[in-house]
Amino acid sequence: MLIREHDEDISHDELVGIALVLLIAGHETTANALGTGTALLLEHPEQLAAIRDEPERVDDAVEELLRFLTPVHSGLPRTVMADTAVGGQEMHTGDLVPSLPMANRDLSLVTAPDDFDISRKPVPHVAFGHGIHHCIGAPLARMELRIALPALLRRFPELRLELSPADIRFRSMTAVHGVERLPVAW
Repeated sequence: MLIREHDEDISHDELVGIALVLLIAGHETTANALGTGTALLLEHPEQLAAIRDEPERVDDAVEELLRFLTPVHSGLPRTVMADTAVGGQEMHTGDLVPSLPMANRDLSLVTAPDDFDISRKPVPHVAFGHGIHHCIGAPLARMELRIALPALLRRFPELRLELSPADIRFRSMTAVHGVERLPVAW
């Protein structure tokens, strides 16, 4: 697709670089979303049971996990390049764009944004970015999570944390939000 669109304007090294970014970004974000999502579900056993016992609820659960956890926490800072309006909000050249996790907790879009609730009607979120910065792998990541979570819960129906939720340690200083380790038993 890139070659078709850009023909000679894109070098072999650029293609390799893009392929590596897609491979690494696709693996890291989804793997960490699965890890943090599992930790969150283990903290909310009634919601874990709902996904395990009613697999048809997994689509809404994945959207709520993505909204609530937002795997990419820092990414690259974004700066408004020209005066514009987004959703009725005026933005001026030089303004900083809020982080994805903050945007996914917007009270004008979601009631009780700090509550994790897989039964809520899915709300718009920017876990995968927006506009030209929207993640090209979003459909694949959603599909992987929709398959992996129910499979994990079916395979290990007694899955439980081996420590208090307060003792779960998250990696710091990384662009992708994830657990350092997640001790579990089954």
